[in-house]
Amino acid sequence: MTSRGRLPREVVREVCSLAEASPDREICGFVLAGQAGEEVVPVPNVAEDPRRGFRIAPEIVLAVLRSADVPGRRLVALYHSHPTGGAQLSSSDLAGLVMDGRPTLPGVDLWVLYLESGKVQEVRSFSWRRGGYGEAARLRPPLDR
Repeated sequence: MTSRGRLPREVVREVCSLAEASPDREICGFVLAGQAGEEVVPVPNVAEDPRRGFRIAPEIVLAVLRSADVPGRRLVALYHSHPTGGAQLSSSDLAGLVMDGRPTLPGVDLWVLYLESGKVQEVRSFSWRRGGYGEAARLRPPLDR
């Protein structure tokens, strides 16, 4: 089962493939972990301009949270891609993921994938620590895809 901050290569490869299939827009989704391993759950990006940001419809977030609310299953990561600008959390990312100085999804890591020329160049995982998100792990290609 995925531990906090970790970037399991098989799961990252799957998420990278999704990002590279839509290199001009931000893709987003969740990673769930359970007894059978990790599961990537892509969701639609409903942002006004998906080339510059991501937004997940509240009813989809709720459905994913409900699917993770069973014994032995949990939500471990929220991922999204950046077609430009690097693999750091942007101010708009943080605006939607932090409320009143606390994470809106406690215990869930944030993964950011950075693409250049349609290929993932870097994947970073951020975990909540001492009042903010800090980098927990980083991967760069090749990921043995």
